[in-house]
Amino acid sequence: MAPLHFALLVPGWRCADRVAACWASIAAQEPGPYTWEAHFRDDASWDATVLTIQSLPDDNRLHRHRGEKNLGAAHARLRLLEQVTDPQTACVLLDMDDTLEPGALARVAKEYQDHPETWLTYGSWCADQDGRPARCRPYPEDVVAARAYRAHGYLAAPPRTFRRHLAAAVPPSYLQDADGRWLMAGTDVALMWALLEQCPAERVRHIPDPIYRVTSGRPTGTAARFDAHYKAGVRAYLASLPPLPLKETTHA
Repeated sequence: MAPLHFALLVPGWRCADRVAACWASIAAQEPGPYTWEAHFRDDASWDATVLTIQSLPDDNRLHRHRGEKNLGAAHARLRLLEQVTDPQTACVLLDMDDTLEPGALARVAKEYQDHPETWLTYGSWCADQDGRPARCRPYPEDVVAARAYRAHGYLAAPPRTFRRHLAAAVPPSYLQDADGRWLMAGTDVALMWALLEQCPAERVRHIPDPIYRVTSGRPTGTAARFDAHYKAGVRAYLASLPPLPLKETTHA
């Protein structure tokens, strides 16, 4: 069996002070039965983010990208997904102001290897400020079996990973608002609901170990930039969308 290959998708906006730590957490991952590539995309920042990305050490696994206009993480992730061509590649969502914990990729690889039917994983995380783990609960079994994610709420905490072929079936409109504008907040919800509902229950795995570190409270983050009214409207709109159909299991 070929080793699992990860494609880390790392978008960010005005993250100049966090780029180096994010990259270091990837480059320091322990070797394992996997390979990886990382795609960093600056979403048209007007600070030093793009220069900081360009100054990262040379590594043939690192790919640098830049958007011409700030359109948000939903659009940026879609553009990064276009760089990944193998449908079996396990894509890893990592925000540029966050980091992976030591051994994170090895832990995720173990989940895919122990359960070869896996198409998608989600898990738990640590808070950057105090290091305490947030052991997020998994979706209830009946929700997973019925793929009723939009009616239940959002529990798909980081780290979030998925086989590339799942993303191929997500229409861009599922990452946009009712007027066709790219979502600027709630982007994790938009993508993960659309990925989750394509999966039979046995292809979704919850990883309870906190192997992702979140940085919160940054003035450039979506929590500071978009108010609760905007976020509530996004969530309500996404919940109203029809679920995507179950994907054929021929991609096992």
